[in-house]
Amino acid sequence: MKTIVRNIGNGDAAIEKTLDHMIRLARRDARTPDVKTLAKRLASKCTDGDASYKEYCKVQAAFDWVVDNISYKFDHQHVVDWIDVKNPNTTEFLIAPKHQLGVLVGDCDDMSMMLASLLGAMGFSVKYKVIAWRGQEYTHVYVEVLMPNADGEYRWIPMDPVAGKNGFGWEKAPVIRKYHVDVF
Repeated sequence: MKTIVRNIGNGDAAIEKTLDHMIRLARRDARTPDVKTLAKRLASKCTDGDASYKEYCKVQAAFDWVVDNISYKFDHQHVVDWIDVKNPNTTEFLIAPKHQLGVLVGDCDDMSMMLASLLGAMGFSVKYKVIAWRGQEYTHVYVEVLMPNADGEYRWIPMDPVAGKNGFGWEKAPVIRKYHVDVF
């Protein structure tokens, strides 16, 4: 796995730079053969029901795959397995989705990138949502996907794989600050 170390600073500016990298990696890897193949395999199981149910089934399949296959670990618990950093407790480490398929471990940003890549490969509109819920600093990211409801109207559905199976349609509350950015 290729490793690039960048000093991106602190605070909101660093969050924006991290999100830029996350967007770039998710978009790039949604086009890679391994991610496209997995997305196609997951989507192929969704053959029953009307069009909106099939869309729901695809989104649920991608979400369930991430929850079932990627083990959550804070960066400082696994980053030292790949690179030598001076302070792993303050290092942000992004695992690109194409590599995530091999390591199957990561934190909220890694799980969100994998989910965004799968959903992007399936053709869905996706956003990252970054939140501050324990203070003023942004500390968590998850995915929102645009899906039709039973009436055919579209709405953004939150999907937080860190929360496990309960994270589909669920959002952490209360949120002090939030920030959305389009991925696909």
